[in-house]
Amino acid sequence: MPYMLTNNIYYQLNYSDKTAEVIQAYNGKYTGAITIPQTTTRGHFTWKKYTVVSIGKGAFFDCSE
Repeated sequence: MPYMLTNNIYYQLNYSDKTAEVIQAYNGKYTGAITIPQTTTRGHFTWKKYTVVSIGKGAFFDCSE
């Protein structure tokens, strides 16, 4: 499944049901306060809204805050 980065949060996208899951940061880990929105948008020519439905296993692995 494809992923995207929006507002410093990585998401794995499911195109078929328009949902997103927070996944582990590709640079290692998240830092500081993270606010996970209910929805996120993606697009270049046509914007698509995805509902954030879950936080993936290990998404915040090794985060200290």
